[in-house]
Amino acid sequence: SMQQLNVFLSKHSLKEIGSDQKLTSLLAENLKMVAVNQSGRDLKSSPTGNISNLLRLFREKSICGETSDSTVVQRLIRSLTLLTRAAGYRAQVDSTSISIVLGLLRHQVTNIRREAVNLLRNLCHDKLKVLEVSRLAGIKPILFLLTRNNESPDTRTAAAAALQSISFRRSGRMSIIELGVLPAVMELLST
Repeated sequence: SMQQLNVFLSKHSLKEIGSDQKLTSLLAENLKMVAVNQSGRDLKSSPTGNISNLLRLFREKSICGETSDSTVVQRLIRSLTLLTRAAGYRAQVDSTSISIVLGLLRHQVTNIRREAVNLLRNLCHDKLKVLEVSRLAGIKPILFLLTRNNESPDTRTAAAAALQSISFRRSGRMSIIELGVLPAVMELLST
């Protein structure tokens, strides 16, 4: 909830947010600053910002837990998804954050599952993140989203894209083969 978010912000000496609309405005402003800093630059070059405050907020259980406000969680994940298009921002995402993202693949809200798998897709452009997702047994939950019949088409498409990103790395391909993902994917293609 907004109250939990403000408690967290004040605990970490950050400015409190007055409303849900203000949260949206602040996230948009942060993304706009990143876009301005990145304009005219190759996305693979190092970004000029730091996403540690967003990641700290993301790791806070009262903000991103099962009982949290789904709108806040979704906007936070969406912000991280947009930012992690750049390699420098992906590098700032740690193992704890990846573990939380993997947990969100089982969230009850479809939009949160979709945003979580989109974030994983971006993260898995980096070899170390693919290794971490594999180490944390993250490929099976992605496959589950892909093969789940009552999952939204957008979420299933995002899951396929995440598996594709994982497969670009040799370690990811090996994990996909070992976990038997290919037969499931082939079955989906034949239907």
